[in-house]
Amino acid sequence: MNYNTKQEQLQALCRPFPVEEVKSRDEGGKSLSYYEGATIMKRLTDVMGCGYSIATGRVERYLVDDKPRRIDMEVIVSLRWVDGSESRLTGWGSSDIQYSKKDEWRIVSDFMKTSATDGIKVALSKIGVGAELYDSAYRASLGAVKEEQEAASREKAVYTCMECQGEIIGGMIGGKDITREEVVSRTRSKFKRRYCIPCAIAASKAVA
Repeated sequence: MNYNTKQEQLQALCRPFPVEEVKSRDEGGKSLSYYEGATIMKRLTDVMGCGYSIATGRVERYLVDDKPRRIDMEVIVSLRWVDGSESRLTGWGSSDIQYSKKDEWRIVSDFMKTSATDGIKVALSKIGVGAELYDSAYRASLGAVKEEQEAASREKAVYTCMECQGEIIGGMIGGKDITREEVVSRTRSKFKRRYCIPCAIAASKAVA
């Protein structure tokens, strides 16, 4: 998309992401909402095209018993707007360094990449990218969407055949039309498993 003004470009860069893009993880006993680095970078590329650059600055290591445990990295994001002006945004990202359980000195985490990605997010947040995560109305909508997704997931599990993994639907059994709820109930009662009608018929023939 072509933008005529810096304001249009900025609005496109900072527009709220679809709720489907929001991820969550547990941190300190609380659920933390965030966007993946790939999501942020796609938005940056879609809006800015080649009009941006990313550089790293200072790197600080934190040691415990002379062993690096965390890295903090300074990241500088430079934006070149359509009007010819530039913005320079700085953010600090951090990452814990994870070691192999078998070899206490073998690092198994890509901590530099994680720190850089975190720094990019922090830098872009200074102009409002991802700011909706702190908006109460948006967070409320996240809760509603999450409940809908969980309900849909539960329903899908209930009506998934445990043999072929296909969807259980209603149909004809013994000349009688039955609902999918009845299919689930009958197959559970007879086979102790949820079956779709074709798999139930096959299972009956196998037993016979």
